[in-house]
Amino acid sequence: MSYVYADILCLVNFCFDFSLLYLAGRLSRATIIGRRLVLGAGIGSLYGLASLYPGTVFLMSLPAKVAVSALMVAIAYPRGVAKLRAFATTLALFYLSSFAVGGTALGWTYLTTGVASLDGGAATGQLGLGAVLPAVLLGAVLLHWAIVSGRERERVATLCVLCRVVVGDRQAEFRALVDTGNRLRDPLSDAPVVIVEYPAVTRLLPAGFGQVWEGPEPDDPDLSRLASALGGTPWSARMRLVPFSSLGRANGLLVGFRPDAVIVGAQGGDVRRTDVVVCVSPRPLSAEGGYRALLPPEILEGEAVA
Repeated sequence: MSYVYADILCLVNFCFDFSLLYLAGRLSRATIIGRRLVLGAGIGSLYGLASLYPGTVFLMSLPAKVAVSALMVAIAYPRGVAKLRAFATTLALFYLSSFAVGGTALGWTYLTTGVASLDGGAATGQLGLGAVLPAVLLGAVLLHWAIVSGRERERVATLCVLCRVVVGDRQAEFRALVDTGNRLRDPLSDAPVVIVEYPAVTRLLPAGFGQVWEGPEPDDPDLSRLASALGGTPWSARMRLVPFSSLGRANGLLVGFRPDAVIVGAQGGDVRRTDVVVCVSPRPLSAEGGYRALLPPEILEGEAVA
């Protein structure tokens, strides 16, 4: 006869549900409140216990499982309920985390016993160490990654400012990372350089500018294409070429232009600079899209505007 210890079952379910809710919140960038995670995980652990009692087979049906998991996510992250898309994203990440941990337990059981099921494990109500241990280990790894990546995103977010580039009657606005490692200077005017992703300033640039990177080396600008595209136009007076060196690349070249102004949001009000060169990068600067430009800190020392 198999025995199920209610206290151990509740504790294990609570730990799993708490970890999965926390992981889903981290991945979806939702606001995490500890007491709400405890409430959500508590609902999940009580549901798991109630489903073992006679006459409650309906609790193991798919609609019941979806309803309880949605309730857990809604309790843990009530602000996301108001926005259907945010709630659906958090719920989907909760399921993905569950599948990852459950799949690891199933795979570990198959590798160690040769049986492609959780017999002797969670499926029969017995919490076999061979099934639980790898799932816990994976959960710990995922949680560690979520915490580290979440803290890194928060750190980067504190270093980002809103940046606006003005050319004539056109403007382009985007988030920029204040990068202390950006020490590039325009060799002609010694002006500081802002590096911006090409798509962020496309509307400011003349037609045909994107052909600069259509040569045999995508990262190197084709100066002949640049000359043919901009020669004889007012933009020829704005263009700048800025040399740079980076890890693995000794002699690089960035194509830039002189805007009418660069306006940066900073503490105490916006800062306006006119002595700036904006260089265009053909590649994304942030893998996660958290920012679209690299801004030298000295630009924040410009003239404050209302």
